[in-house]
Amino acid sequence: MTDGLELVSPQHYGDGGYPHDTWTRLRQTDPVAWFEPPGYRGFWAITKHADICEVSKQPDRFLNAPRITIANEELEAQAANQPPLRTIVHMDPPEHRDYRKLASPWFTKQPRQSRGKARRISALARRPDDAGRRLSRGRLRHRCGGSASVALAGASLRDPERR
Repeated sequence: MTDGLELVSPQHYGDGGYPHDTWTRLRQTDPVAWFEPPGYRGFWAITKHADICEVSKQPDRFLNAPRITIANEELEAQAANQPPLRTIVHMDPPEHRDYRKLASPWFTKQPRQSRGKARRISALARRPDDAGRRLSRGRLRHRCGGSASVALAGASLRDPERR
């Protein structure tokens, strides 16, 4: 079988591309498999779609944190000295749910709501920045400054008019 190295090693991907043959073999013979490749911490490989769906429905049992990516032990040791990477993908409930609830309205297709957001963002872009410059037609220019760019960035997460 395999020690799992071809599933995680950048060298293997660079030399041979995606390990489709290994994935196919795993789906047929060992769809939920534990691997401990040399130089890496152990990990589960879940290779069937139905199993992935089942795992994703049980976030209290199958966690994203503390890691969702697999790196060799050397890179993990280097990363241990850095601030942790924190995106919504790295979060587990209830934190993931709270952030998703905050962000999801900005990504759903709700035409009336989208028009209102577009008007608010355009109005923010037309405001003068700290140096008195205006941004034309809602587009950020290369040198937009200070409060205008901060307000536009903030508009993607919340309504800047409500505090």
